[in-house]
Amino acid sequence: MMLRRSNKPGMRSIPAIIALTIVAMFATSGCRSKSKDENEPIKLYYVILGIETFVPVMPDEMEKKGRYCAMASAQDVKTIRLILDKSVGSSAKAFSDGSARVKLIARDGSLIAFIDNYGGIRFADGRDGRIPGRDLKALKNVIESRCGF
Repeated sequence: MMLRRSNKPGMRSIPAIIALTIVAMFATSGCRSKSKDENEPIKLYYVILGIETFVPVMPDEMEKKGRYCAMASAQDVKTIRLILDKSVGSSAKAFSDGSARVKLIARDGSLIAFIDNYGGIRFADGRDGRIPGRDLKALKNVIESRCGF
């Protein structure tokens, strides 16, 4: 059996409509490149990870109590973003408000995330997660080596 192409005007546009629908789905989904974001510098405020403080450090106090640093190296920014992407979602409250240690800010000034002393992370959209110990140590090494802490 051989399929013939329809000569009806409305039938010719169906493949085009299907193709446009598929392209639109990819354009609006998470399938776009993050390369622009991955290479943009990250600003941060930092209180040394692993150190307990007598006075709690709250997220809204990070700019007063933390030291400022700008991560401009594309490799360092990529490392930080990979660690954030690998953080594990948590159903329980993973972020401890009284032990904030890192405030990550995008180049445009928008908040990326807060990280606490124990690897808890709170993203700008309110999601909490956890950074595994090995990745938390890698994050600490990147920040402290590049920012001179």
